Amino acid sequence: QNLSISYSSDGIHYSFERVLLNVRVRIRMMSLQPSAVFVAEPAKLTVRGRNFVSGVQCLFNERVRVEPVFIRPEMLVCDMPGSFRQVGHRVHFRLVFPNDPSRESPYAMDEKRFSVQVLPRPRFGTVFPLFGSVSGGTPLVIVGKDLDFDRNVSCLFGDSLPSPAEVTATEIRCLSLPPLNAQMAQMANISVRYFEAEPFTILATGLQFRFEHTPSVASVKPAHVWQGKLLRVSGHHFNEALPIYCHFKAMKDASAQSGMEKLELTVLAKAESTSKLSCTVPADMATGPTELRVTNNQVEWSEPFLLHVYGAKRPAVVIPYPRHVAGYGDDSIRMELPVRPYDGAHKEGPCEDDESYACLAPRGEAPETCADYVARGLCGKLQ
Repeated sequence: QNLSISYSSDGIHYSFERVLLNVRVRIRMMSLQPSAVFVAEPAKLTVRGRNFVSGVQCLFNERVRVEPVFIRPEMLVCDMPGSFRQVGHRVHFRLVFPNDPSRESPYAMDEKRFSVQVLPRPRFGTVFPLFGSVSGGTPLVIVGKDLDFDRNVSCLFGDSLPSPAEVTATEIRCLSLPPLNAQMAQMANISVRYFEAEPFTILATGLQFRFEHTPSVASVKPAHVWQGKLLRVSGHHFNEALPIYCHFKAMKDASAQSGMEKLELTVLAKAESTSKLSCTVPADMATGPTELRVTNNQVEWSEPFLLHVYGAKRPAVVIPYPRHVAGYGDDSIRMELPVRPYDGAHKEGPCEDDESYACLAPRGEAPETCADYVARGLCGKLQ
């Protein structure tokens, strides 16, 4: 509103000359978002405050003026031009009136200054792993350049809720969230959201993440196996189209480790179907009780399955063999066959497993060795 001002020396008689004074409600700027923009790219800045009136202009670095768009009395939007090209430079911002001969603007709007930092646009390269559990919780690493555009970062997987992330200049680390339909495998586009409050800056990374069911192990044959021998694993959610791995971990202390043997190793497996796969026990795997886990991304693993690993050198056991069976008469000869001592873990089956050479006793019998087995006539031959 306008106030009429006249002068008096005694408070009774006033001059005929009057001065009109325009009185405005003081404008207050409370926030400016976003706090950073991409170098040489136009951006929309949202200004929040109080008592915004028509006629004000957005002023950048005291030289570039832009007419704002009023959203409501407490919010307006300014289009920042893409003419600022110095990386890391801060562009100062304030609101001014276009004509201010009385210099009211410094008093009304200059008590607090705001600025916007000009930064390079983030570039996204790769993501690891490429797939994870449909239940969510898979730790992901997105690798790229200039990723620390802002410290407040979240990962988005398709239409999922934002997952808070940690960020450096070259990495973004976050956990996957389950998709809307967690009952089926599906592909999701990965996006990155910057800033803590609206307006957010959401960037498409061009990367994808596949939600898969985590493999599970039901049985392993044989459960007693030599180093370097083949294992056949039965379970669920083995995907023939994806890499899959067997992980072996010896259940003994490092102080008991001998020679060049390894206490923990991971090998590539071969999925034969969604329920069967095969993998080979490493030749340098430590002997003894061992946990087997299966994974398709080397991040999330199945529950452990216990098996027993034996050394690769198999002892030769001397057993009698009738000559007449071989066509040499009635006298006996002696033959050396590689067998393993019976460990008492199995109660039925053939005398010796054809894959692991571990002795398996049938029908509840438990002789000390397979040779005893043959000698007593309980088994026709060593398989």
